[in-house]
Amino acid sequence: MIIAVVATTGVCRPAAYAGPPPTAARLGQSGPAQQAAGPRLPFGVGTYLSDKALSVPNLMSARQGYPIEVGFEDPFSELDPAWQADSWVTPTVSDGQLHLAVNADAPQTYGALSRWVELDVDEYPTVEIAVSGSPGLWALKVNDGTLPVDIELQSDTGDTGVHSYDLKQSTGWQGVQRFRLSIFTIGLDTSLTVDGIRIDSRAIGFADSFSDLDPAWQASSWVTPTVSDGQLQLAVNPDAPLSYGALSRSVELDIDRYPTVQIAVSGSAGLWALKVNDGTLPVDIELQSDVTKTGTYSYDLKRFTGWQGTKEFQLRIFAIGIGQPITVDHIQIGRQPPFVPGCEANAPGDFNGDGVRDVVIADPEATVDGLSGAGVVHVVDGATGVVRDIHQNLAEIPWDADPGDNFGHAIAVFDANSDGCADLAVGVPNEDVNGVPDSGQVDLIFGAPGGLGSGPQTDTYSQGSGGLPDSPEPTDRFGYSLAAGVTDTEEPYLIVGAPGDNVVDGSDHSGSIMYLRSGVKERFSQPSIGLTAEPDDRTGFAVAASSRHFAFSAPGENVNGRGQFAGMICGFRHNSGPAAPTSVGCVHQDGLAQAGDEFGKSLAMVSYWPSTDSLLAVGSPGQDVDGVVDAGQVVQLRVTDTAITEPIRISQSTTGIAGDAAPGDRFGEKVLLVNTAATAAPSAQTLLLAVGATGEDASGTGIDTGNVHVFAAGTATPESDTLIERTAGKLPGSPAARELLGLSMGASPTELFVASPYVNQGVWAIRWSDLAAGTAAPVRSWAPSAGNTPAAAFGAQVG
Repeated sequence: MIIAVVATTGVCRPAAYAGPPPTAARLGQSGPAQQAAGPRLPFGVGTYLSDKALSVPNLMSARQGYPIEVGFEDPFSELDPAWQADSWVTPTVSDGQLHLAVNADAPQTYGALSRWVELDVDEYPTVEIAVSGSPGLWALKVNDGTLPVDIELQSDTGDTGVHSYDLKQSTGWQGVQRFRLSIFTIGLDTSLTVDGIRIDSRAIGFADSFSDLDPAWQASSWVTPTVSDGQLQLAVNPDAPLSYGALSRSVELDIDRYPTVQIAVSGSAGLWALKVNDGTLPVDIELQSDVTKTGTYSYDLKRFTGWQGTKEFQLRIFAIGIGQPITVDHIQIGRQPPFVPGCEANAPGDFNGDGVRDVVIADPEATVDGLSGAGVVHVVDGATGVVRDIHQNLAEIPWDADPGDNFGHAIAVFDANSDGCADLAVGVPNEDVNGVPDSGQVDLIFGAPGGLGSGPQTDTYSQGSGGLPDSPEPTDRFGYSLAAGVTDTEEPYLIVGAPGDNVVDGSDHSGSIMYLRSGVKERFSQPSIGLTAEPDDRTGFAVAASSRHFAFSAPGENVNGRGQFAGMICGFRHNSGPAAPTSVGCVHQDGLAQAGDEFGKSLAMVSYWPSTDSLLAVGSPGQDVDGVVDAGQVVQLRVTDTAITEPIRISQSTTGIAGDAAPGDRFGEKVLLVNTAATAAPSAQTLLLAVGATGEDASGTGIDTGNVHVFAAGTATPESDTLIERTAGKLPGSPAARELLGLSMGASPTELFVASPYVNQGVWAIRWSDLAAGTAAPVRSWAPSAGNTPAAAFGAQVG
């Protein structure tokens, strides 16, 4: 329950808003493309050239799921699954050597072992291989996937020894390249022996699962590290002059491209810490200060240190407390993403891999091919401004559009298959599944260099299919709400609300959600977490998530008999791997709850300092404030791994919030949070909350014109807010009755999207930085156009 309002927790108050208005842009205009920086991989130089080529099949395809790495070093202690053999050879590994032999029944006298690589060939062009046995012939070749014939680094030879090759000189490639590296063995009844091969990968960091103690680690004289069963135990020696010590290793890293450090600590009898130092600092920089907590934690080196480019530094794991060891299961620094060719930019929200975020504008009530309410999603190319309409009558969507399906009632943008191109989940809550009316489904459309739908086949999720629990029932409305993203352990997740789900008696509409991540397919309802489902609880009406937590609401909850639609929310921890999410708790307004508050009508969540916490905003648009009926309010909550705490209540009666609480304002009908610096202490410029007040009346224009308030989040005392409304210097045009501005909003890390779906239709993008400075002039805008999908609710969802 929510017990009390507490003061702000270390959040800076807003500075005075100031700044020039940005330049507005019309439909289809966009800023310059973002350029992706490449890795920098230091190594030596050597050259072998050949004019002879041997053509082989494309043995590996990133689209088929094989990993693409950013350089590597393989001493063949085991056969890394990144290597893939063609059907004509058999690779074996023993005693630190690779043995590669052509099969006796092979139709030809050669075959290859291959893997994909990413490399900045301008800076670090060298490939090195050590061959200790070659009764026949061997060769080394590369192909970037576009060439009909492989490029030879080493033509057919029987030479042994250590050989080095200059990729840039041999291939003519420049910059960051992705390519297949193939080791060929040639000749029946022969076996090639390779002792090691490497393309230096120091600039992307390392990953250590502690199968042994890598000699790169160096322990201070006061600690003893031991490794067993895939775990590092680090303990301070009993005779140590100080109560702490560190295990350290040198790292070279491209900070711009690979800034993440991740550590998994499973045991901590005392304290532990994680620090870095580039050798110039008198005091280490703390990524993690002294703590006893366990779990998997991620840190952004660039934000913590301010470092840029390729950097050499020491990474240090501290154990603190004599006789109180810590246990580390894994540590990784940098990232080796399995991105497919064309998706290497890995830009958030970028469907086609060009490095620029795209924009999605949904119209779930649009007419498609004469089918009213079938629904359409407009995808705006971020680089060119070209608009493409996606609906269920397209060949790439394995369903047919039907009247009233409401394709696009909810949308979520995330990289579902971790290939580097963003994907789009589309809720279709009124889809009839297997003839069950309005049971609902979700279509997951995959991004690819050719755009949405040009890559893997669209996935469809519905209850009772594809391993999902439950079964479709009339008016379940599965897909009514969506939340998606990537956890702090880099696992994609999708959360689907079904507020009409009949949990108890087949007609109660008590509601549920479906949670999907890494093979986890979990259905949550109130009974599943020990609560009682009641008619019209509408569990799953709204869902929200951060990288560590998620929440769902039941705005119809009858709290302590106070009446229907008082409302409640529940929070969870994602967890990782096969572990299902765990409940953090459920909260409602207890003694303050009243019928019709609709606590949980809208939700928003972001990562919050410290980095393992989240901030949850809960809209309660039906809340009476100071006796004013349905004035509305927003409650902000701190979500940890074990509790939901520290409620902060904000309404139009709060000092610093523009306007006055008036009957029917419905402040909180929609809430949206952004944190542009998730791993740093929040400020009024980085942690912002946008609140829609759809019932706000504009003078002389009638009722319910609506507006949006933007102010610093995480504090009970925001000094001021920025108001978004139709007026000079803000949104163009004049306010209109029942426009309900604030009903629909979306966001990117840099922009807030505000839509007017029904009256004076349009979508406007306003920079968060401008809003923090007190200005609200759009920098881009879009409006519906005539075509095959006449607009009905243009911008009902934006992302």
